[in-house]
Amino acid sequence: MRLIIFLILGALLSFLPNLDTYQFRNEESLRNVIAYEMFKSSNYAQPYLLGEPYYNKPPLFNWLIILYSQFLGWSEITGRAVSLTFLVLCSLLLVIFTQYLFKNLKLSLLSALVFITFGNVLFFYGYLAEIDMTFTFFVFSLMVCAYMWSEKGSIFWVLATGFLTGLGALTKGLPSYAFYGFTLLALGLYRKDFGMIFSKKAMLSHLVSLLLPTFWILNIHDPAIYLKTLFYESFSRVSDGNFSRLLHVITFPLLTFKDTLPNSLLFLIAI
Repeated sequence: MRLIIFLILGALLSFLPNLDTYQFRNEESLRNVIAYEMFKSSNYAQPYLLGEPYYNKPPLFNWLIILYSQFLGWSEITGRAVSLTFLVLCSLLLVIFTQYLFKNLKLSLLSALVFITFGNVLFFYGYLAEIDMTFTFFVFSLMVCAYMWSEKGSIFWVLATGFLTGLGALTKGLPSYAFYGFTLLALGLYRKDFGMIFSKKAMLSHLVSLLLPTFWILNIHDPAIYLKTLFYESFSRVSDGNFSRLLHVITFPLLTFKDTLPNSLLFLIAI
């Protein structure tokens, strides 16, 4: 167990060297520029890019960058510190949840180590100032809360599931509701009880999931344009004429295998 803890700490510490000197990659600069413009204009509802309204993503990740800038200033490290924070939170939640499920701390720590050392986490999303790690935390959290709701039936887990779904929607838009819906459907099939979709408690969860995004969307300049753009962003890939569903079905497992290396090699050993 000590070796696993040592490897986890080593993996987390490996993100830190030169974190503030690596050049921005992909959309990192975009996230930081939008957050900086929101900060300078003190307009925290409507994101702007070079003075023009930006509709492609909701603002929660920008808000977090602005919050971190109060302590770290504005540099490459500001947005990346947000992603690193949620990487740690994802890992802690994974340990807590797997410990609850299996009552085996060694297995729980191993689960966190596997997650941190996924290739796409260790070398990419784990530290870059991209939305994905933050969104991963909210999605995983809503799944955990939905599972606890299915087990305990407590109103706390009902409200927590809806609330975290709303935070996910404020982070990356409509995909949060897709994860929410499929999670409830999967649990309904597993439990052979679809009360988590149609019961009064479920209606309350659905309502809570809409509260924060609705409050935000009503306080921007053009709610209709924003919703239309978010819808397009969610479905543009599959509506593209060049998109092949058959090719996607074939390549998706291969891409997943690549992104989860080296741990996906354990799958080959297992079979």
